[in-house]
Amino acid sequence: MNKMRTFRIFTMVAIVSMIAIVTIPSIFFASCERRPELYLRKVMPIRIILTNLALKLDVYWDYSFIYENDTTDWRNKWLYGWEDTYDYSLPDLFDIRRYYLGSMPNMPHRTVRPHTEKHEFVEEYELGFWDILAWNDIQAKEVSLVFNETVLDSVTAETRSTMYRTHYTYNPNFNYSFNQPEELYSAYQQNIEINENHDGFEWDPERNVWRKEIHMDLTPVTYIYRRQLILHTNRGRVDRIDGFSYLTGMGRSVNVNTGRAGSDDIAVQYHVGIKKNCPRKDKFGNVIEQVDVIGGRVLTFGIPNLRARDFRQPSDTVELRRQLLNKPHHYIEMNVGFSNGANDTTFVFDVTDQVHRYFRGGVITMELNMDTVPIPRRSGGSAFDAVVKEYEEEQYEFGFDEK
Repeated sequence: MNKMRTFRIFTMVAIVSMIAIVTIPSIFFASCERRPELYLRKVMPIRIILTNLALKLDVYWDYSFIYENDTTDWRNKWLYGWEDTYDYSLPDLFDIRRYYLGSMPNMPHRTVRPHTEKHEFVEEYELGFWDILAWNDIQAKEVSLVFNETVLDSVTAETRSTMYRTHYTYNPNFNYSFNQPEELYSAYQQNIEINENHDGFEWDPERNVWRKEIHMDLTPVTYIYRRQLILHTNRGRVDRIDGFSYLTGMGRSVNVNTGRAGSDDIAVQYHVGIKKNCPRKDKFGNVIEQVDVIGGRVLTFGIPNLRARDFRQPSDTVELRRQLLNKPHHYIEMNVGFSNGANDTTFVFDVTDQVHRYFRGGVITMELNMDTVPIPRRSGGSAFDAVVKEYEEEQYEFGFDEK
């Protein structure tokens, strides 16, 4: 009777790279050792091992790969205080979707087999072609993300609406702002072939096994922005905020398989704080002034209908600019309180150029000379709204520096 022999695939999933190693146990003979014969079994067990690395923002935000003269020092640029807790975290639980294509590659998904596992597990695969999708399992107590798997060929993640309205209407299709999504990473490998002939396999004489490597990229599909409003010569005039801010024009959803953001643009709500007397230094490290900073961290799906991972070299900038044409503008809106009791003055800044340049996250900086901003005259409410000129409503307008 012929001995039953099995395939085993070891899949290494990492944020930078994922490697799947397909192994077939060797067979030992009394007189000699030789490579295994072809397999006749139609179902084969596969072992998947998942590994991942944390991403440091000042490393991930390296845009020199596409902007040759970009040497931004993010830690020095960010005056609010660089906390490593703002970096991407290290997930330890993963959702896996194994899609069976049948005997031909590039076919629609015929079946899907879902799993939520730790870093490794073993399941069986039929001979044929497979697609494998992996993303980090969301374990927050209150989850903002909603996953839609009604379409078998892809998974969509979108974020929930809040109960808060922005002061101005940026997209008439949505009356309310949306929660920022949780951190989300994905990797998608297509047309993995399991066959009886060991095609694409290599023999490892040291381990006496068949071996196959599959390289995959596990990358973020949510993008972190640190935004800061630097108040020059504030001298206590703006002394409080309501704790919320909004970044508009960002995607509402993402295709987890492809990493492309959805087409709907929304206002994302996030928390901000204010720090007073933050030192600002010159390029030599000398303190040149003390400023007040309103800062916060926001996670988004990125710019609508853009797949940020597509742009990796200077020659991609032409296509990037083309895709950014006719995109919605990006505004940052926040409510501040003045020392005389005016509590609901609204600041709105156009940060479109910065979001477009740093399309996969970065530091968004606005600078405002408070000597140019009159203090509201009446307490208990806003005497004016400080906004950009694009709006048609009658408001007080003043100049500001955006860098």
